[in-house]
Amino acid sequence: MELRRSFNEDAVNYDTYRPEYPNELFEDIISYSQIGQGSNLIEIGVGTGQATLPFIQLGCNSGIIRFLDVRMIRAIWQRENL
Repeated sequence: MELRRSFNEDAVNYDTYRPEYPNELFEDIISYSQIGQGSNLIEIGVGTGQATLPFIQLGCNSGIIRFLDVRMIRAIWQRENL
């Protein structure tokens, strides 16, 4: 199996045990880039959405380039109680 695809094999554990990004990182990105509600963003390689969610919560419009594996989608739903 290709290493770059291996996290899809166990998406829930990948999402559970992967370190989260610190809030300060997103605060710095938002401050530096001056993005806010209604800003258009694009993300390549969303994984389980750990770096996507803070921008969506801010009210940004997020475009994602990458077809998500169904196991990743389930992990996102489980984490967010959807």
